[in-house]
Amino acid sequence: MYNGKAIKELLEKRGLQNQALLTALGLNPKQNSIQSLITGNPTAKRLEQIADFFNVTIDTFFIREGGIELSSTDSKNGLKSASAYVLQQEVKHRDDVIKFKDAMLREKDERIRLLEELLEVYRDKKSNAK
Repeated sequence: MYNGKAIKELLEKRGLQNQALLTALGLNPKQNSIQSLITGNPTAKRLEQIADFFNVTIDTFFIREGGIELSSTDSKNGLKSASAYVLQQEVKHRDDVIKFKDAMLREKDERIRLLEELLEVYRDKKSNAK
């Protein structure tokens, strides 16, 4: 089921004006309103444009009936359902990226240590050859 309220929640969460989204969609803010996007039935293409604007997936704007109902609320911003899920996914992704970067740094440090050991062996062999 389409959840147009996610558009309003994302605008509020990111501190954006309605006009910014309307302009990005090529709509005249004086002739169009966010309300039509929230309560209307936007096309898949329009939803793709909105998702691109917020840098989220299209499924952000849908709630599956019969699926898992998300009821968590961010008390600071009053965000519910889809927005809370999106935030949880963003945090999980960020944590995964941090873990990957940490692993890469450990590998880099290990390679530097091995290269320093090789350099030391090379210098020892060179000084013994003289």
